[in-house]
Amino acid sequence: MFNNFLLLMLVVGLLVVHPPVSTGANQDQPKKAQPPTLAGSWVVESAVLEGQAFDETITRTMSLTLRAGRYEVRVGSQLDRGFYMVNDSQPLKQIDVTGIEGVNKGKTFLAIYDWQEEKLRICYSLTEGKRPLTFKADQPGYFLVTYKREVK
Repeated sequence: MFNNFLLLMLVVGLLVVHPPVSTGANQDQPKKAQPPTLAGSWVVESAVLEGQAFDETITRTMSLTLRAGRYEVRVGSQLDRGFYMVNDSQPLKQIDVTGIEGVNKGKTFLAIYDWQEEKLRICYSLTEGKRPLTFKADQPGYFLVTYKREVK
């Protein structure tokens, strides 16, 4: 179970809304407040893999950093990096996560996500080519993680 968890956690780097890029034009105009973004550092509040909740001693060691379409996941001393693509046009927001370094190198995980400014919830499928339809991980092949924005 822990190996599956590492696999999924390291896949998690998923979902980041790309912040607007400034072209430098209209710098004389006052800046408008930017909408919240997924970019930043997140810590794990809870994690459930195939119906088994992770103990706090494990979730305390887990973190997710999202920046410019790339993710970095840490679980203890393990590191996983990769990129993701999001699709917000569906009723359930979708994210595809692909590992490029670490235990998930070369693997793509399909997931769904939901987020508010300070909370992020991602449900991953561990079955290739299959995307979750709900935010539940009570069946084999699913991993649900709830993150909260890291306070610095």
